[in-house]
Amino acid sequence: MRTLNILALLLLTACITGGVKTDDTQPADSQPEGDTDTDTDADSDTDSDADADADTDADADADTDADTDPCSVVIPADVEVVLSGSAGSGSGNNIEAWICAGGSYATNGNQGVFYLESGATLQASGNQTTAWVPAGATVFISGNGATVYQELGATVQISGGSETIVECDDVRFDSSAVAGGC
Repeated sequence: MRTLNILALLLLTACITGGVKTDDTQPADSQPEGDTDTDTDADSDTDSDADADADTDADADADTDADTDPCSVVIPADVEVVLSGSAGSGSGNNIEAWICAGGSYATNGNQGVFYLESGATLQASGNQTTAWVPAGATVFISGNGATVYQELGATVQISGGSETIVECDDVRFDSSAVAGGC
């Protein structure tokens, strides 16, 4: 799970800074020599060089590729599932929980990772908490270094410092690896 967090942070950094540097001599947003395409909308790039440059133009489709979208996440098979109407709790580091609609979870520990459905509630105390929060879900985090991926309409309160808030058009989960689920 630490690898997923690191990859999410690297992706977030790349999105914020304007892309991935493609080589040592050329910024990601510059055109290769001889390329006269002036289209600045990378998603509609129909340049004939696009297929040949697919490996070096990694940031062109990052916002539409579910594998690289930080708002789209795969829920791991071994996640704790908190069902609707249930109140889960955990203490310790590296806790992972998927909180279903109508469920709640309280935790005390560092580096927790939480996936909330709309209508779920999380109360977390600890550093480096990560949560995906759709509209209608509620999160209270007390601790430093929290990272929250949230939709408009989510309730998020963080007390601490150095938090990262990522606004998502749509928080999406791939829960296919989880037996049962919400």
